[in-house]
Amino acid sequence: MADPNPTLTIQDRAVRNGREYITYSDGTSHTRRLDRVTGQPISAWVPVERPVDDDNATNTNAPATRYLYVVAEHQAEGEPKHWSLFSHVPDAMGAGLGEVYVPPVFLHNIMSSIH
Repeated sequence: MADPNPTLTIQDRAVRNGREYITYSDGTSHTRRLDRVTGQPISAWVPVERPVDDDNATNTNAPATRYLYVVAEHQAEGEPKHWSLFSHVPDAMGAGLGEVYVPPVFLHNIMSSIH
């Protein structure tokens, strides 16, 4: 069970969970099973398949992922919780602006307490 591609340089070699993994200078990877007791190879090298690209990652017209959170705000003892929704579309850094929706009944309560 020789090296599957002896013409390329091995960039990385790792052994995890009874398998040996190698990555070549061209970016391709191979794996084989190892005996957990002796560490000797028990299968031939097989190429590691790359995951298929997500359609959203390649399609620039696809809508961004929007997250929706339910927020419960605790009030004073004996008062009911105030509930609201928070909608967020993260940017590349995971941050970004969001929008808060507060049910109209709470807005009425807030406005009446200000006046």
